[in-house]
Amino acid sequence: VSHTGVGGLATGGGFGRLGRKYGLTLDNIKSIQIVTADGQLRYADENENSDLFWGVRGGGGNFGIVTMFEFQLHPMNKDVVGGRITFDFKDVKQLLRFHGEHSLEASWDMYQDPVVFAPPMGYGNTVYFDVCYSGPHKDADKAFAPLRKAGKVIHDEIDIIDYRDLQKSGDDDDPRGASQYLKGGYTINISDGLIDAIVDNLEAHPERGSMAFFQQSGGKINTIASDATAFPSRYAEHNLITGSFWTVGVDTAPHMAWSRRYWKTVSPYTDGFYINDE
Repeated sequence: VSHTGVGGLATGGGFGRLGRKYGLTLDNIKSIQIVTADGQLRYADENENSDLFWGVRGGGGNFGIVTMFEFQLHPMNKDVVGGRITFDFKDVKQLLRFHGEHSLEASWDMYQDPVVFAPPMGYGNTVYFDVCYSGPHKDADKAFAPLRKAGKVIHDEIDIIDYRDLQKSGDDDDPRGASQYLKGGYTINISDGLIDAIVDNLEAHPERGSMAFFQQSGGKINTIASDATAFPSRYAEHNLITGSFWTVGVDTAPHMAWSRRYWKTVSPYTDGFYINDE
């Protein structure tokens, strides 16, 4: 979504649709200015206050308030090929299995998030992939071919789109004014046990949307040494998030309780967690 604050995103990590291609947001920080706990304004980069520069990149807000970021820029076509592919829910397990296998070998130009969702109001469970391909447009059909063959496609909304519009595409769906409860953890592989835990324990409720989704990592992110910044989780291939959301005014207790139970079933398959999700 487009309204994510740059401060938390950049100091905590910064996953995104271009992360596999260019690294995390924090991997692209060249320098900062920061007000530290003693009230001093300090400049930090690889050469000046280098320990502080190391810690800010992954340490979140623990070292002060960053007042300026200098970022590395990259040449890029403003238009990407992206959108959403929705599949028949009957294929959900084979789709997650496909993602677990294919995503490890996918081009760094390809980013795909599988989402398993039980919407409120009894509309029926669904599974879809939010995708972004930032490579040459002429190669997009070939890049998406394995995914399109992985299950029965119900809706295919992939098209050429301005990257900024793709970033905003989730804004209207963002549950502002609603309550939500999310938990997350990193996964190294998407095993059959994890797939069963996600799918078999997903529970629909008329007041609540229940979900599990993966943020794809790997690519450039995993080529950077684990001690190069204070972000240590370069081993992760995905960031798994589970939880639920509901409208303001309903009894929150049963929805939070379900979300905790759901997370308990999948958390044994995770290793570490993303600081921005906690």
